[in-house]
Amino acid sequence: MSVALRASRGLPRQLQLVRLYSQVPVKDKGPKTLVQPPSPPLEYDRHRSPISSLSKNPWVIKAVKAIAPLMGYHSKTSTAIRETRPMYAKCGERVEKESEFLYKECALAPTYQTWFQFTLLHVLILTTRLRALPPDISRAYQAELVNHFFLDIEHRMRAVLGPKVPERIVKGYMNEMRDQWRGGGVAFDLGIIDTDATLAGMIWRNLFASRGSPAQTHTVPLASADDINLPCTLYKLVMHVRREVKRLEEIEDEDVRLGKIGEWGTVSSVRAPEGVLDLETGQTMGQAVRIGKQVAASG
Repeated sequence: MSVALRASRGLPRQLQLVRLYSQVPVKDKGPKTLVQPPSPPLEYDRHRSPISSLSKNPWVIKAVKAIAPLMGYHSKTSTAIRETRPMYAKCGERVEKESEFLYKECALAPTYQTWFQFTLLHVLILTTRLRALPPDISRAYQAELVNHFFLDIEHRMRAVLGPKVPERIVKGYMNEMRDQWRGGGVAFDLGIIDTDATLAGMIWRNLFASRGSPAQTHTVPLASADDINLPCTLYKLVMHVRREVKRLEEIEDEDVRLGKIGEWGTVSSVRAPEGVLDLETGQTMGQAVRIGKQVAASG
């Protein structure tokens, strides 16, 4: 069985993981690359080849429909695997779609870790909608979405590390990605049901690796130029998350079950309110940064 499947199946989130992610995470723990993260596996490539003429043959279609039920094609698990594949494909391509925002406005490095954290954020957003599906399919859809995520994680990781990388290295990185997924999920859930400041704090710790936090000190330093720009960026990311959660909420359960989740909006399309960000919104976003720094400084 693939390392990815072992890492992602049957992993209940535990509240004790909040402690791990209330501290400053190690920066760029995953493998690195100086270029864009490698392409996804073929099954997650949305640019498919033309459909074969054989698949349009009515006799072939009739035969496939007769055999499909016997092969378990319409079982709950098979349906969940099949329908969450295009859902995840849209999550996995978000870094490519938002590259200018991430690498220029956010000043993030084009590393594997940046791809992982930004993709994870969208997987968690989508998971909130899948939880609201009827109970008989909700758990299967959530599990298979995560499985697709970890299959993609392993594929891209092996592409970065090279074909001769020892399996113990891959396993170690997969365990680290698993822990980040579990801890990030707990922090995200708390941010969704709590204030925008809490959600901003989760994004700051994970996507920005607590940028601007003190290394090893118990005092909070004055904000640098980077810290001053951070509230605006965090505002956009928080509004993006709230907007997408609301958009997915308005999609009918049947459409979600069939993988029809629409298209993701872009973070760069969010506009900070002029004349408010510096005074009110900036204080709210800045509070999340200050709280995160205080937690990090206290160890």
